[in-house]
Amino acid sequence: LHADKGFFVCKIYRDDPLSDDDWQVILVDDRIPCTADGNPAFARNVDPSVYWVMIMEKVFAKYSGTYEAMQGGTVVQGLEDLTGGIGYKFDLTKDCPEKGGVKQWIPKGHTPGRLWDEIMEKMKTEHVVGCTCTTKGEPRPQTTAKGILLNRAYCMVTGGDFEDNKLMRLRIPLDENGNAKEWNGKWSDDSSAWNSRLRQMLHFSKSSNDGTFWIEYEDFCKHMTKVYMLSL
Repeated sequence: LHADKGFFVCKIYRDDPLSDDDWQVILVDDRIPCTADGNPAFARNVDPSVYWVMIMEKVFAKYSGTYEAMQGGTVVQGLEDLTGGIGYKFDLTKDCPEKGGVKQWIPKGHTPGRLWDEIMEKMKTEHVVGCTCTTKGEPRPQTTAKGILLNRAYCMVTGGDFEDNKLMRLRIPLDENGNAKEWNGKWSDDSSAWNSRLRQMLHFSKSSNDGTFWIEYEDFCKHMTKVYMLSL
């Protein structure tokens, strides 16, 4: 880090079978492409003093060749590039032939099973856990009506069994205006399912645009299609 001199030295992880060191060292200056109104043209934070996201974007642009060449890739690949960890993905839509076509990770009726156990195990260890609802262009009106954005990655902050309720707390990044569209179903900020004990137990904070919300496991299974995990 040499911000006072106008440049930054960063590392991204890329597997190189010909090298013992898979960390790629990238040097970039602090000049950021801007629009005609003087705002950053691409990634930016609502707080103008937060600068690191623009620098990391420039690092990836330099490594890729151009900003345009950065398009594409996967969530798992991005996590691995940033951390050097081992990432993997669970496709919740796939059937398991050995079980007669039953969903591999979500049992019939969305009862707790392999997926819930896997998520809870990873949440207790050195893992990053996330999810998304990917549609490949197909509309999902029942999902969007509940406030879930399609083809956007959500971070899983925490989760567990609370008074016989299997709950998960998710977070989505704020938009450029500092707002976020959140889940509006059961256990959302305005849900009547909350009681005083659970509010206190889970440090519940009612904020409709902070990007974080609670959702129960059954609804999670209905609306999410992929789960991402990365071992740090």
